[in-house]
Amino acid sequence: MRLIFAGDTHFMWGVEELQKARGMVHPVENLVGFFKQADFRALNLETTITRRGVPMNRKAHVFRSDPETLAALQALQVDLAILANNHAMDAGEEGLLDTIAELKKVGIDHVGAGSNAREALQSYRFERKGIRFAVLAFNAIGEGLSFSAGARAGVAPAGAEMVALVTRARQEVDHVIVSLHWGVEYFTRPRPDQISQARRLIDAGASIIVGHHPHIPQGMEIYGNGLIFYSLGNFLFGSVNQQQEHNIIFRIDYSPQSKRPLRLVLRAINGRYRERGHRIDFLTAEESRPFWAEFLQQSADLTPTLRERLYLTAEGMEITWAAEAKGRENPGLPVP
Repeated sequence: MRLIFAGDTHFMWGVEELQKARGMVHPVENLVGFFKQADFRALNLETTITRRGVPMNRKAHVFRSDPETLAALQALQVDLAILANNHAMDAGEEGLLDTIAELKKVGIDHVGAGSNAREALQSYRFERKGIRFAVLAFNAIGEGLSFSAGARAGVAPAGAEMVALVTRARQEVDHVIVSLHWGVEYFTRPRPDQISQARRLIDAGASIIVGHHPHIPQGMEIYGNGLIFYSLGNFLFGSVNQQQEHNIIFRIDYSPQSKRPLRLVLRAINGRYRERGHRIDFLTAEESRPFWAEFLQQSADLTPTLRERLYLTAEGMEITWAAEAKGRENPGLPVP
């Protein structure tokens, strides 16, 4: 059983231009095969999908995309759009509700936002091959009125209730996955308070923490029985600047028998849009070596044993859990 998670996604600027020139699916066409390998796929949708709505405040960047752009996510067979981020309310309540409605039209579920606090904080549940999952999503970035409270529409805040929600969900499912929109843009490392918060959520019962917002990767950590990705970076993103780096998609494989992870696969995708444009593709082994060396250093700073656990393959980096993977001992390729 395979799950895929990808990072920040919107259809503005360079992506919009590419879609108009070459078709809605063209920017992600080369990744369709990889996404089809999975049984479940999720990403952080950091734009409204609406032609209506008024921004709630004077933001420097307001992200708003036409419903037709969702054809790219349909081609990837995306199951879940994470909306707990600082752009889901860019077109106000009207824009948020339009986004949810447009996603529903194309068969994509959502988590992390809603027409009231109960909906925004509600976990998304699914089952694949007998393994039960819950996804919770929270946002720590943005203006106060963008967060749902009581009967007010908005996104789920990253507040004190997160631990209790994780604990409650874990009592009813096999794995809890927590999405967190947090951190500092273009910083290469997470802040100490993020590390503490992520570990508390793992202690409460989460299996995976998936972070985004910094727009570049920030390494991963193995803590207890959990995996923490502080930031995957971007996935499909229309902006162009000098600070952008290549990004990560991860796939995690589970055993339907033991319901435990068998294998973690990390794939590097191009994110230096100034150099390579906005059509997303996997980096070659040669292209990705310096990127993986930096990622391994970021990760080893958090979990030193990852230098021995993560190994480089021709396609990316991997971890296997030997007891479940029939003793695979391939150390992979050396990382410079």
